[in-house]
Amino acid sequence: RGQNIAHRGLYDAAQGIPENSLAAFRAAAEGGYGAELDTRLTKDGVVVVSHDSNIRRMTGADVTIESLDYAELQQYKLGGTEERVPRFSDALDILAAAHVPVIVEVKASPDHRRGELCRKVLEVMQTYSGPWCIESFDPRIVLWFRIHAPEVLRGQLSARYSSLRSSLGKFSAFALSRCLTNFITRPHF
Repeated sequence: RGQNIAHRGLYDAAQGIPENSLAAFRAAAEGGYGAELDTRLTKDGVVVVSHDSNIRRMTGADVTIESLDYAELQQYKLGGTEERVPRFSDALDILAAAHVPVIVEVKASPDHRRGELCRKVLEVMQTYSGPWCIESFDPRIVLWFRIHAPEVLRGQLSARYSSLRSSLGKFSAFALSRCLTNFITRPHF
């Protein structure tokens, strides 16, 4: 309450600070902002911060985070800067030093790795000294946290049916746009 949150960090492409970069999280921390960030899992199991699975929008390369090892991912620069896709733990180190709140969006991932991503995010967050919560568009992720870490504040993200239909299909888009899974996942927000 009463805390401003910088979505994907306090980024400004015109100033050479790309979204979800260490520079964006430094800027948020220095400005006294909390931060929202997006987590994904590399091929070799490293939790990184990136909104998109495919890094084309931020790097120009048409590859997915899930298809690359962390070391391979580091060859790509974000937004034409020297910034790279950061490890989740490195971003949290910056935010922890400023004692600001963090909103962690756990991104949907392939079914066989969803639990691994959730477990690794939870392990890292349990060492975070400031206030934090998780959120996801994927109700299976929200449910994972309800079952495995019921004490964690969790949120169910949603969107309009028309924006979800192309990526989820009609039935799933209908259910998610109306939060019909909430009776199972029991999100706090």
